[in-house]
Amino acid sequence: MISYLLISSEFDSRLRRLRGAGKKAALAAEQADAVLELLVDGRFDADFLVGKRTKYGEQRLAHCMKYDLGCGYRLITVRVGDRLYIPFIGGHDDCDLWLERHRGKSFTPQRQQYRAVAARTDTPRERVATPSEVFFDDDEPLEAISDADALAVFAGLCANGHERSQRAATR
Repeated sequence: MISYLLISSEFDSRLRRLRGAGKKAALAAEQADAVLELLVDGRFDADFLVGKRTKYGEQRLAHCMKYDLGCGYRLITVRVGDRLYIPFIGGHDDCDLWLERHRGKSFTPQRQQYRAVAARTDTPRERVATPSEVFFDDDEPLEAISDADALAVFAGLCANGHERSQRAATR
């Protein structure tokens, strides 16, 4: 289940430009708004939404879905756990270039480039995270570990690491 949609600032600015770029681009922007509304509502199986997915999916980036907005425009989403990132919208060629730049890479969004929108669901949640908590679950500070444990873990990175870890273990 998707808890949050995270919309990139690049997506927002490109969507604004589409709205003012002419009839075909404005129609694509309207389609994008309809797709976003269904995604926020958690209606991933809606006929309209299913019909917008590209025929062959997207294999260049893991967990990526491409939506056909008509008139040669596409919308790209990437799912990471319970978050659905919406990083890009544009013409077919622009989306193709964006996907080629990210081909085979792990999708790693930058926090300051996204705004969070809570997905509406019928199932109540115990606690809803604030948008600033949405991005990374592992922002919790690590517990302090001893020097001996650190040396044992990172022995392979140090010159003579094995000897140092052995000495640390005998202390």
